[in-house]
Amino acid sequence: MSKLKAARTRRLMVAGLAAFALVAASCSDDDGGSSDTTAGEETTTSVSEDALGEPNPASGDPVVVSLINEEGGDSNAQSLNTHAGIDIAVAYVNEYLGGLGGRPIEILHCAGKGTPADNQACATEAVQAGVAFYTQPYQAQEEIVVNTFAEAGIPSILNSSSSGPGMTGPHAYALTGGYPGTLGLFALAAKEAGVTKLAHMVTDVPAATGAAKALGGITFGNVGVGYEVVAVPLGTPDFSATMQTAVAGGADALMATGDASFCSSFLKAYKALGLDLKKFVISVCVTDSVIQEAGDVLAGSYSQAAKNPSAEEAAIYAAAVAKYGADDIDPDPAKSSSVSDGFSVIMNVWAAFQGYTGAFDPTSIEAHLAGIKDVPLYFSGGGTATCDGKAIPIVKNVCSGSGLVGIVDASGVFSDVKEYNAAEAYATPAG
Repeated sequence: MSKLKAARTRRLMVAGLAAFALVAASCSDDDGGSSDTTAGEETTTSVSEDALGEPNPASGDPVVVSLINEEGGDSNAQSLNTHAGIDIAVAYVNEYLGGLGGRPIEILHCAGKGTPADNQACATEAVQAGVAFYTQPYQAQEEIVVNTFAEAGIPSILNSSSSGPGMTGPHAYALTGGYPGTLGLFALAAKEAGVTKLAHMVTDVPAATGAAKALGGITFGNVGVGYEVVAVPLGTPDFSATMQTAVAGGADALMATGDASFCSSFLKAYKALGLDLKKFVISVCVTDSVIQEAGDVLAGSYSQAAKNPSAEEAAIYAAAVAKYGADDIDPDPAKSSSVSDGFSVIMNVWAAFQGYTGAFDPTSIEAHLAGIKDVPLYFSGGGTATCDGKAIPIVKNVCSGSGLVGIVDASGVFSDVKEYNAAEAYATPAG
């Protein structure tokens, strides 16, 4: 890659990163109950406490970890479920897995309510409390929070990132690829599927369209697939006219980025127009509400198989939920996805520190994180984290570029799942 091309690509990326927070919030699950569904297969999950293994309780002074989510805001119900998953995982790790470095995890939780002021207050409180590090499942005000911790020299260990500071700033590590990873994976899958031009229908707010244009423009452009962002005004009840215009412009594939209601409208318009084009939908589209409203149209769509637990992981989750969780939480991680989102945050943090015996001060923590290699990530279908800045080099804090894309049926069950490396879509072709 020439220095000029590299500089231009990085400028585009940084511009898009500033927009991630809103996209991340709109792309996360929006169901209110603890039985939200990301894969609609009707299965019975067996539960045995034996899956938890032999107790190995942590002891000594706790490792205090800050966690700020959106409780009290528009995503309150989902955030409460995620909080429950975090608490379940902490209890399991502390009783059975020896905590972090043999010490129990203690969560300093704060409800950010989705507002800049509340999140700033939460982060400031955590800094003053002297937490070891900050972690999160997803955070609409991530830029404010991560910057506050970075200014204090406290590391942020993010399950996925949605901001420039989280992906490229100091003292931050994003264990999974998040939305830039999804765009890279979809670009590679579209190329392999023979797509020549994809029209990406996105909620029409500057943040969402900006991220889609900057990052989608890079990834699809690099793999040689034509790409167009189609902005859909908020609250549009019928996408048919907008979709018809996109198709008339030569698109032979369509993609949707928005919340669950956006996904349903997208699929209903596709059906109303009688289209027979390839469809790409983000994982929030593979939820119970969308399946109930438009499962017949969802069938055949490409999506990221985000919840793909091994049999061992699924059994551990089911047993931990039964032991530490409320009675109404489904033991299947795909059917209680907001809860398992929180569970995976703590499990991935634990995995990143497995075998660690050092001190929990910022310098020691960051020295350890910079050296982790091939750490297995929970519910990732075999994905791993290596925090050497090379997973997706243009976003140096991201520790994993691999991900799974498959074809979903009317019930939300995946088939033809294939692993891709998003970094390939961010690498500018030679010449």
